[in-house]
Amino acid sequence: MGIVNMDALGVLELAQEEAEEHRSRTVRRRALRIFEDRCNPLEKYDDIKFVWRYRLSKESFRWLLDLVKDDLDQPTMRSNALNPLQQLSVALRFYASASFQLDVGDMGGVSQATCCKVIHRVTAAICAKKTHFIHFPDTPEERRTVTQGFHEISRFPGVIGAVDGSHVAIVNPGGRNALRYMNRDGYYSLNSQLVCDHRLLFTNVVARWYGSAHDSRIFEESQLFEKFQRGEYRGILLGDPAYTCRTFMLTPVRIPRTPAERRYNHAKRSTRRVIERALDIWKERFSCVAKGNHLRCTLEHNMAIIVATVCLHNLAKRRNDPLPEPDHDIPHENLPEPNQRPNRVEADLHGNIFRQRFIMEHFNQQDNSSVVFSSTGVTC
Repeated sequence: MGIVNMDALGVLELAQEEAEEHRSRTVRRRALRIFEDRCNPLEKYDDIKFVWRYRLSKESFRWLLDLVKDDLDQPTMRSNALNPLQQLSVALRFYASASFQLDVGDMGGVSQATCCKVIHRVTAAICAKKTHFIHFPDTPEERRTVTQGFHEISRFPGVIGAVDGSHVAIVNPGGRNALRYMNRDGYYSLNSQLVCDHRLLFTNVVARWYGSAHDSRIFEESQLFEKFQRGEYRGILLGDPAYTCRTFMLTPVRIPRTPAERRYNHAKRSTRRVIERALDIWKERFSCVAKGNHLRCTLEHNMAIIVATVCLHNLAKRRNDPLPEPDHDIPHENLPEPNQRPNRVEADLHGNIFRQRFIMEHFNQQDNSSVVFSSTGVTC
């Protein structure tokens, strides 16, 4: 009996020793939680370095922070939580650098998981305020200002905006519809429709279409198209041959046969360059949407990031923030901008009649400067 008790006692002691050793190994494996020092970028960097890192001036950053801080200041039980200023700086650094979230998080002193949550929270907050940044000219005074601004470029009358599609590369979204996001040049993308005015400000954006969608389809299924058809918006949009010519959308004459048609094509081409310049500046300012980089979030988050960076482009333009030098340290793939096929329908019946009359009225003579702008249209 005594031998049995001694064996049981030995087993108990051995079990206790093993448990103690297990606890010791667990403690050794557990990493200490180290809080990184999180500086205030407004204080750390001078004006030039701040713009290079965050793509906005300090004044614009403060204005944006005041706008979205209530949406970012969320109550939490976690210690050392990010304040709205820190959250905004992490998101802007991601937009500007196109780096992986892990790298952006390391720069901001946060984990990759926290960086991901912060980017989506800031992006949602900016998108919720998009009417503060993106506005289509819909009053007589606004239309007059924009049409006069466009006319000063190359004497093309009545223009309310220039429209184009632009592809933003994404990673393979997976799922049954993944191939719909592959564009004509063989990479996955979102095809975004953007409209800008003469000041290179975007006045409309649609960022929900897959890369294989044609520019004309995106336009014809947009709210902008419906409002022009209903007469809620007045004026002329300038499009390329991917679009169908309509009474509110003028496209180039594919085979010009008269001097008037050639003058029309030349003036239209010169005037429409504003959208190409606006797209170049947008993608140069925010590398995450630039050619050669890929957005790596979910489709919904990628779409929101496109809209958010469009909002920030307008903010920077309105406040005359300088455009920083391109970051040559960021690797880029040589991804071309897919060329859209010319629309098979060059013009609908009313659009063709309208364009011919428009050319005869405004480009039949070499000097077409005698244009009177009205709030409802263009007259000679």
